[in-house]
Amino acid sequence: MKKKIYFLISVILILSLALTGCGGGGADTGNDSEGPVVFGAIFPLTGPNALLGDESLRGAQIMVDELNANGGLWGREVVLNVADAPDATAAQTEAERLITKDGVKIMFGAYSSAIANVASDVCARYEVPYFEFGGIGTDIMRKGYPYVWRTCADAFGFGTGQAQYVTEICLPALGIEPADAKVVLAYEDSLYGTSVSEACQEALLEFGYKPENIKNIPYAATSVDLSSVILDAKSFNPDAFFTVSYVNDQILLARQAEELNFQPPVWIGAGGGMSMTPTLEAVGNGMYGLTGIDFPQYEVDKEKINGVDEFVAKYEEKYGAFPRSGHSMTNYAGMQIMIDILEEAGSMDKDEIKAAATAMDKPFNTYIGGWGAKFDETGQNVNAPLVVGMWTTEKLVAVWPEEFAITEPVIPIPSWSDKRAM
Repeated sequence: MKKKIYFLISVILILSLALTGCGGGGADTGNDSEGPVVFGAIFPLTGPNALLGDESLRGAQIMVDELNANGGLWGREVVLNVADAPDATAAQTEAERLITKDGVKIMFGAYSSAIANVASDVCARYEVPYFEFGGIGTDIMRKGYPYVWRTCADAFGFGTGQAQYVTEICLPALGIEPADAKVVLAYEDSLYGTSVSEACQEALLEFGYKPENIKNIPYAATSVDLSSVILDAKSFNPDAFFTVSYVNDQILLARQAEELNFQPPVWIGAGGGMSMTPTLEAVGNGMYGLTGIDFPQYEVDKEKINGVDEFVAKYEEKYGAFPRSGHSMTNYAGMQIMIDILEEAGSMDKDEIKAAATAMDKPFNTYIGGWGAKFDETGQNVNAPLVVGMWTTEKLVAVWPEEFAITEPVIPIPSWSDKRAM
C-alpha cells in the first residue's frame, strides 16, 4: 500500500515539474524565454475619460503592430496586457494585478493624471519600470522614483505655455500690458487641472500680471451645470479666459458661455477637452477662434515636423477614421521612445533600462510629431513638444510656436452671433 502511495506521489511530482517546464503555453513577461514579450498597459477604457483613454491606447497599439511587423523586440513578438482603470481605485487594483498575478515586468499608461499617479506608485513599490505617455500632473514625477519616466510634457509646460502664448501673442494684439490685463483661470479640480493652473498662475506673476487681476475658479469635471463658473468669470470681465478641462466639461463651458453671452477676447484651453474633435462636433461654429495648448495635433507645418501624415494613414488603415485627437500620436511617440530604450537596454532588467533612459539624448523632431527624448533627473522628458492650436469651423490648426504654426490666431475672438453666421 505504501509503495502505491509513494508511486502516485512521484507521478504527480513528475507531471507537475513537466507542466511547469512547459509554461502552460503562456506568454513570457520578461526576457528569459523565446515567448512573446508582454507590456502591461493601464488606461481608462470605461467611465468619463474612456474616449481619450481609448484614443491613447490606439496610438500605442499602432506602434506595437508596426514593431511586430518588423521583427518585434529582441526578435520576439510584443503583446499588450491591457487593464481598464476608470478611476484611481481601479488603477490601484489593476496595477497590482498586472504585477502580482500576471507577472508583467514593465508597464505604461495612462492618459489620466490621477490614474498615472496611482499606477506609478504601485510600480515603484515593486520596482517595475513605468512609462507615462500622457498624464501630465506635476506630482507624478516629484516622488523620486528611480524607475518612472514620462515621455510627454508636464503640467508645468502646459501652464507656462498658456501664459507665454497669451503674454507674447495675444496681449500685444489687444494693445494691453501684462500689468493691466485681467484673466480668469477656470479649471477642473483634480490633479490634472490644479497642476496646470498652478503653473499658469506662477508664470503669469513672473510675466508681470498683478495678483488682484487673476481670478481662480475651480470646478468638478463631473458637473452637469457650469453656468455659475461662466457667470463668475463674466462678472470679472477678463481680457483672457484660461481653462483646463476634459471633453464633457469643455463642451459644457462653451455652450453655456454662448447661452450667457460671455465673450472673452481670448480663450486659451489646455489638454484634450479643447483639442478633441468631438468638442467641435458638439459645439459647432461656436468653437471658432478658441485656442488650446496640447500635444502636437495634425494640422502643423509638415515641411518641418516629422511623420504626421504617415501616422494618420496608419491610424485610418487600422481604425477606419481620422484620429480623434493628438493623444493617439502622442502615445505612438511615447511607445517609440520606450522601445528605443528597451532595444538599448537589451533586456527587462530595471537597471539596464534606467541606464539606457538616462543616456538617451534625442533632439526635438527625432520622432513623430516633433518629439525628442532627453530625461532629467526626475525622469521627465525635457524634449517633449507642446503646440497651441486654434479652431476653425472645420479643424484645429497650429498657431504657435513658430516651427509648428501654419496660420495666425484670430484676436479678438469674433462674437457668438458672427461665428454662427459663418
